[in-house]
Amino acid sequence: MTTSPSTQRKSIGRTRFILYFGVLGFGLLSATLFVAWSLYTKEDLSTAQIVIPFIAFPLSGVAWGAVMWSILSNSSKPKNDDAPKEE
Repeated sequence: MTTSPSTQRKSIGRTRFILYFGVLGFGLLSATLFVAWSLYTKEDLSTAQIVIPFIAFPLSGVAWGAVMWSILSNSSKPKNDDAPKEE
């Protein structure tokens, strides 16, 4: 039996979703790619130029994960357009 993605998402919970997909999946991956590209394109980087992305990108990943959670939660709700409306 397979479960739907929305059921899987709800089973891990909002906090874990944000940590896994926002902080780890978006934040740390983006920070790693950004620092790797910076090291490749520049001759030398200061410690701050290496450390700050590993703080800033995961923090933005929290926001990204929360926004994605709310978007995906709203899109998985059934729409009752055919339901009779009370007047």
